Amino acid sequence: MADSILSQAEIDALLSRGGAVEPHAQLTTAFKSALVGTTAHFQVLMPHTVQIEGPYVEQVQQTLDVLFMEDAVVMPAMIGEGVLFAVLAFTEAQQFADYLG
Repeated sequence: MADSILSQAEIDALLSRGGAVEPHAQLTTAFKSALVGTTAHFQVLMPHTVQIEGPYVEQVQQTLDVLFMEDAVVMPAMIGEGVLFAVLAFTEAQQFADYLG
């Protein structure tokens, strides 16, 4: 028998969701609004088309120090009156900063 594509923690998380189709509807709605602003903001900075997928809200079973790599950085983006924080690997953040100049 082949190994499962999902880890046991992912299987357990899916099983524990219950019957709700979207348990994080309010959070997802807020993220979608923020992403519209983020897309518009980056479109002004870059001459290329910007497409952001998601948002994806996922229940995790592990502590955050296990989920993120040691070289993760948080990148703030001002959106209207609020701030969106993106968690990126340091190398990705450096590439993004180099691209923006």
